Amino acid sequence: MTIHPDFIYHHRATANSANVSRVLIERVISRGEYNVETGEFDGGQTVPIYRGFARIQKVAFPTNRDFVEDAAKFQRMRVVISFEENEVEPKQFDIHVNDRIKVLANTADPAKVGKFYYVHGDESSSVAWNRVLTAQTNMKQSVG
Repeated sequence: MTIHPDFIYHHRATANSANVSRVLIERVISRGEYNVETGEFDGGQTVPIYRGFARIQKVAFPTNRDFVEDAAKFQRMRVVISFEENEVEPKQFDIHVNDRIKVLANTADPAKVGKFYYVHGDESSSVAWNRVLTAQTNMKQSVG
């Protein structure tokens, strides 16, 4: 074998050092009732899956979804999280499609704090230094 079997673990600390934003990933159990006055959902239930540092990157330009009576723009994002640094339950998490990612802190772009993205896919590999998620937001309806 030319590469030591612990090679990926050796580089995880370096890869984690680029994760400077903070996110909360949660599974939505129920959205609750829509409040017309506030434009938000009241009384929803969620289960936290991951809380900790992340790297957030825009993947491409927004894509359009045009329907006869409705149109929406979807923005794809790459959200990179650590395998080791989960504050909810260290070293444990199981991310699913449609889990919700909330930006808790973003020093490079504070305007993104409070934004929501939804997991669209998990692109981790066999030599994964971090967990790499593909997420997206509907730019018309990006409420939590």
